[in-house]
Amino acid sequence: AKGIELMGARRRAAQATRKIGHSDTLAQAARQVADGWTRRGPVARLVETALEEESRSRGLSAEGVKERTAIALSRIESRAGRAMARGTGLLATIGATAPFVGLFGTVWGIMNAFIGISQAKTTNLAVVAPGIAEALLATAIGLVAAIPAVIIYNVFSRSIASYRAL
Repeated sequence: AKGIELMGARRRAAQATRKIGHSDTLAQAARQVADGWTRRGPVARLVETALEEESRSRGLSAEGVKERTAIALSRIESRAGRAMARGTGLLATIGATAPFVGLFGTVWGIMNAFIGISQAKTTNLAVVAPGIAEALLATAIGLVAAIPAVIIYNVFSRSIASYRAL
């Protein structure tokens, strides 16, 4: 779902950016992005905010207008990035904690192997193997959960950074 959301947002942002590129003035750019489905995205808000700041800042120097506009646009960019990153924290949490859950299962399985050894008073393979197998399974499950979560999180992080840059 996050991939589809990100793909749609990138498409809207790219289309709005192309429209802005063909505009000669800020007012014309605002009219261009107000048409169609690009009017709902952060690029349209960026243009609208720049136009508002231009009208609010009459009487200020060009540097003053530029600084006020940059601050306002930075807030919009940050808000769009946070909105797009919503939900990816769960992937990071899974990727960070799953190996430790697997490690806990590994310790538990090895403890069971030692308990089996002490109860049977022997160290043959039939006594040790079930606990070791349990330990290895727990490790594998932890890694099976963590590795894809970290990879997907990293893909989304790069894509969101690219979206913010766009």
